[in-house]
Amino acid sequence: MNEEELQLVLNAMKQKGFKVRSTFWENRATPREDKKIYLAKITALLAKHGLPKEYADSISKRSFKVDFVHWLPP
Repeated sequence: MNEEELQLVLNAMKQKGFKVRSTFWENRATPREDKKIYLAKITALLAKHGLPKEYADSISKRSFKVDFVHWLPP
């Protein structure tokens, strides 16, 4: 299936009541507006390179002594 066909299937599922939810960041709180653009970029880079979200957390912990990348200041 190509991307268009997958989108058609997803739209048909939505019409039948399927709710789309991403589990990438799981139950983390929604970031503040000033952080959203940075976290979107980080998420895109992780996805592009096939890395888990814990990779960004471990870098923030090692580099800045902050447990989660969401907690870093912009």
